[in-house]
Amino acid sequence: SYSFCTLLGRMMNTDAQQEMEKKRSVPKKSGVAKPVGQTQGLSLLPYNTVPKLKAGWSNSDFASACSLQGSVVLKFGGSSVGNKLHQVLALVERHAREGAVAVVVSAMGKTTDHLIDAADRACLEKIEESYEKVGLVEGIAVSNIDNNCADPDTRSSITAAVRKLLEDLRQLLLGISLVRELSPATLDRLLSFGERLSALVVSSLLTANGTPAHPVDGKDWVVTDDDHGKARVEWPETQNKLASLIEKWPEASVPIVTGFLGATIDGRRTTLGRNGSDFTATLLGLGLGASKVIINTDVPGVFTADPNIVKEAYPVAELTYVEAMELSIYGSRMFHPRTILPLVDQRIPMVIRNTDDPDGPATVISDHVSPTSSGQATCVTQLEHMAVVSLRSRLGQPGSIPVQHIGLRLASCLGNANVKIHQASFAAHGQAVHVVLSQDQVEEAKVALLEEFEREVRRHELDEMNVWQPVSLLSLVRAPQPVIPKFFAALTAARVKVRTIGQGSDSSSVSCVIDAHDTAVAVRCAHTAINLGHQIVSLLVMGSNSSSKGLMQRIIEKNEMLRAKYKVELRVVGALHTCGQHRCDMELKEEGLNLEQTLEEMEKTCCNDDSVPQGKRMSSIVPVRVLQRLRQMSCPIVVDCNRLDVEISDFYRTCQQMGIHVVVSNAASVARMDRTGDMGFITYDTSVGASVPICDTIRTLSHMGDEVVRIEGSFSGTCGYIAAGLTEGRKLS
Repeated sequence: SYSFCTLLGRMMNTDAQQEMEKKRSVPKKSGVAKPVGQTQGLSLLPYNTVPKLKAGWSNSDFASACSLQGSVVLKFGGSSVGNKLHQVLALVERHAREGAVAVVVSAMGKTTDHLIDAADRACLEKIEESYEKVGLVEGIAVSNIDNNCADPDTRSSITAAVRKLLEDLRQLLLGISLVRELSPATLDRLLSFGERLSALVVSSLLTANGTPAHPVDGKDWVVTDDDHGKARVEWPETQNKLASLIEKWPEASVPIVTGFLGATIDGRRTTLGRNGSDFTATLLGLGLGASKVIINTDVPGVFTADPNIVKEAYPVAELTYVEAMELSIYGSRMFHPRTILPLVDQRIPMVIRNTDDPDGPATVISDHVSPTSSGQATCVTQLEHMAVVSLRSRLGQPGSIPVQHIGLRLASCLGNANVKIHQASFAAHGQAVHVVLSQDQVEEAKVALLEEFEREVRRHELDEMNVWQPVSLLSLVRAPQPVIPKFFAALTAARVKVRTIGQGSDSSSVSCVIDAHDTAVAVRCAHTAINLGHQIVSLLVMGSNSSSKGLMQRIIEKNEMLRAKYKVELRVVGALHTCGQHRCDMELKEEGLNLEQTLEEMEKTCCNDDSVPQGKRMSSIVPVRVLQRLRQMSCPIVVDCNRLDVEISDFYRTCQQMGIHVVVSNAASVARMDRTGDMGFITYDTSVGASVPICDTIRTLSHMGDEVVRIEGSFSGTCGYIAAGLTEGRKLS
């Protein structure tokens, strides 16, 4: 509903522009260029009034009167348009044959980067270098034309149109170089050439290939305020302009719309900022009353975790609007919260799919999920480069401040300073408040808070402000109650310190703050504990002898059974066969080694003993960087099969401090350990004399799939006594 959208629009501050504004520079009036800092981000679509085209008309009434009502809106990003244009054209042609379709395009490939570089050089009066960047932009477009148009005359015609458009760009750059000034308004105008070029090329190629199409400039229908670089859309005016524009579109022609672009009410170009093209697509979907909006990208949907961190992450089939917005708020780079908002009122589904595999796996975002999908996949996200700022009152002292006053004043103070609060929590005993901020806003926050609470600090009514940084905000989205204990249990097992926790009463998400260096470990262990049907165990096997080789052979034989029966997969991610080497330079493989190949190499290159120099410290053989890499993997275990007189106490202690489990193959190594300090729990078995752990051995053999036929004897007096008593009919209890 509109009230729902209004609430979200008022509550959520949006993130800063990132990739574009990292490279933006603006000169001073003196002519010396200076970098521009990141702005405060993008405003959400204002739904504070119900837009009406005519008296009594609603959005659905307008859509019904539209010739493209029920159409499919396709959006293609820069990499798709720049590097896979043949696939883009094929998809548009396919959808055009099936029914009404509208297309939104981004700038091709690295076009936006080249445009920003061209502007930077123009500011410095390096106009020839600036023109070289325009040449790179032209090269991307002409290459796509040559690769997707067979007719020479048509190619020449489209190329001529491209060069004519880019001549206007060169004139703009010349003006920038003359005045040595690049205002945000001028930069918006300059950046618009990227999307306009894409719309021109795509529409021309479609028409040349038999699918009539025409370019549509976002400037002609998306009405915004004048906040250049992060403009806010004025929806009532936008809807009216779109209605008038549709009447002028050619019949049976596919509109190819520029994403990212808009204009003020008086016609000055603006840009919508981060994920602006996606936002354009959902706005167009709302205006047309589309049946769905399809975002075509490089991945098959929204993943359960960042696939760059978790190799086993997989696409989520369905998400609700609320879950999708929570994902974007808590760190997902797939879309922006405001991208979802235009779809909510008319319940228009959004599909995220892979351009290369349009019929493959995809994520559907709608107002509900099917019963078979709900709760099956919990997404793990991380928001990095964060900081925690903490204020604490001194209880029991005269004049101490009630914590609710601290919280209210803190939120108001940071809001006035334009500092975004990502999460806030209060201590249960009511004496402290913690807020999570972006790391680049910490200094602004400290200045504002010290000014606000100057009197209380001077009177010692507040403790000194604490700042923890860098930290990460780790979150679960679509987290049913049974999942939450698993989440924190997994973090505890990996020795990840949780600093604060936050969860809304009606939210499907839970968040916690962790130290930045624990981020990858936390994401992996949480994802494994919650989403995988089996536990992956990462083994670093040390030693080149019968024990290590026997272990690897056993894993080869039994891994399938372990996975099927016990939901455990053993992966040997590294094998250290010391053989006279004084230091390990191995690279661990998270996907696991080829054990057959590893065993063959050990047979060829290694002896059957452990010939590390006498008295050598194990920590000098295995560098810390190897253990740090191992710690980032799922359930890391060092299996020490060495039979050497080496110093291992400091090595084992380092492993345990990092949260790496240790399995030792012989009692001698354990006996030489330094027992001072906290070494944690160490469990080991021995296999000699009367200490044979026969019961545990039988259990282990059974678990590994072997069948115990009979026990011929035991050299343990205790076991013999118990067995004899059982034979005589006595009971254990």
